[in-house]
Amino acid sequence: MKLLSKRTTAEFQIHHPYRQTTWMVDPEEYLTSWQTRKMASRPDLIVQFGHFLAKEAERQGYIGAEVRAYIRQSLNGREPQLLVDPSVNLAAERRTLAHRPWVPPLMER
Repeated sequence: MKLLSKRTTAEFQIHHPYRQTTWMVDPEEYLTSWQTRKMASRPDLIVQFGHFLAKEAERQGYIGAEVRAYIRQSLNGREPQLLVDPSVNLAAERRTLAHRPWVPPLMER
């Protein structure tokens, strides 16, 4: 019996503050669709992927790039809601299993 149903969409934005350059990244450029689905619904994997994207940007010469996530999730048929605060620079966040203030609470609708 399935007790939980999630639908998630995920896009990541990389911004280089010194060059004033911004571009969007589709996670499936780096991950399989199965990996993308799993990552996009788990905050610990979201921040890990944000760190990966920051390292990729640095490798391309964008040192100090900021990474933001636009992830909307629908839980059990509810309207989609933001899973993470899109103003948070994931590249600067520590990887931890503790509470993350950048994950907003579920809004009942």
